[in-house]
Amino acid sequence: TNYLYGGDDKYRLCQEMILGIGGIRILRALGYHDLNRYHMNEGHASLLVLELLAEFRVARGNGAEISKEDIVAVRRQCVFTTHTPVPAGHDQFNLDLVHQVFGLANPMQSHEHEFCCEGLLNLTYLALENSHFVNGVSKEHREVFVLRAARDFGIQRAITHSLGLRSVAHIGALQVVDFLAVVLQIFHEV
Repeated sequence: TNYLYGGDDKYRLCQEMILGIGGIRILRALGYHDLNRYHMNEGHASLLVLELLAEFRVARGNGAEISKEDIVAVRRQCVFTTHTPVPAGHDQFNLDLVHQVFGLANPMQSHEHEFCCEGLLNLTYLALENSHFVNGVSKEHREVFVLRAARDFGIQRAITHSLGLRSVAHIGALQVVDFLAVVLQIFHEV
């Protein structure tokens, strides 16, 4: 995470693969096999969709194609939240790079027409297309995002993700924060 949002497109795509595909594999390695809901915050983890689809395919036999039923089943498991109303906040990668990074094990190749737009893998669209429920973190974000999206994915609800510190912090941590506020006030007055 030292270089989050850094590097070139290949570096970024590799980060997204580790987060999405690697995230699912880590959950499985830790014994979490019966999860039925996956939350994608922006498109960053959206490649988890491809890993979930691969799991369905493997369950039916390695040679099996990903079916429409698999896509529907994965969609039922996924939820998406957007908080970035500007296009620059939505990663997209040229399909040539996607093929290079994925190599021969490209789980998306036969479904590019469903997951890609205009020769690009747009991770936000991948998450949106494969989520049964979509949130915007505020009404404004929802409205701006829907207006700027290439397609209207129908954000169902505007939510907020900013919680007050006092509602989530341990009482001991709050006491430290209060103490530091007093100390800072004293230094400010000196």
